[in-house]
Amino acid sequence: MDRRSLKRKTDAVPVTIRRSKGDRFGVTRNVGPGGLLLNTPSCLEPGEEVDVTLHELRGSVQRRAVVVRRDKASFDDPWRYRVALAFAS
Repeated sequence: MDRRSLKRKTDAVPVTIRRSKGDRFGVTRNVGPGGLLLNTPSCLEPGEEVDVTLHELRGSVQRRAVVVRRDKASFDDPWRYRVALAFAS
């Protein structure tokens, strides 16, 4: 049972993550109106504010977001982290 009240898209979309320590990249696992979950090799810190650009076929979309959770991926996963971001209002 999915506890989310908002629908999420599960498309893999390339993402650029702008932060004070330099730009990083990742790929979305899912995206919804309130935020996204992404795979990234970068260790983003919970509470960190970032600018996220989603590079979709129809064009790019940029949003301000905050890191709400970071989980380490399994040992054999090429992406080191799964990071949840909440979009700023």
